[in-house]
Amino acid sequence: MKPCLAYANNSLPRQILHILCEVWEVVKELLKGDYERAGEELVDVQVACETLLYIIGYQSESERNRIRNKVDRKNALRGYHAEAKQ
Repeated sequence: MKPCLAYANNSLPRQILHILCEVWEVVKELLKGDYERAGEELVDVQVACETLLYIIGYQSESERNRIRNKVDRKNALRGYHAEAKQ
């Protein structure tokens, strides 16, 4: 996933606000029952978060992948990737 470089110069508070606005878009679409649009908005949330990673110093894709892999390993150890219990 690529950051949105148009927002790469945002301040931290401004980018966090942007993420929250994108989350609100997800909520609105879910409340309407439009899961396709909610999915699109969720990807916008991911892009906004990717942009925040870029802003705080993870500017290369390999740096962002490294931190993602670190979290993925931690989550696997916690059992987050196991099937949901019925």
